[in-house]
Amino acid sequence: MEAAICEREQRGDFRSLEDFCSRLDSRVANRKMLESLIKAGAFDFLGRDRAELFACIDECVECVRRGAAGPCCWSGFAVR
Repeated sequence: MEAAICEREQRGDFRSLEDFCSRLDSRVANRKMLESLIKAGAFDFLGRDRAELFACIDECVECVRRGAAGPCCWSGFAVR
């Protein structure tokens, strides 16, 4: 969690779930961490249902892992 806070302080607020995952090491932004953060409401600023975010966790982690440049399930989950 400390890595996420440091990243936000250095490079500004996270704009989307994609932004969050891509700016952090995959060992930090893993499924367990994303689940906990979504449950705690950390991504409520996106204006999406938590269920929508939960549904895209696996794809999010996989897209970032393989460095996908194209749109993923969660690419539209930017700040509204």
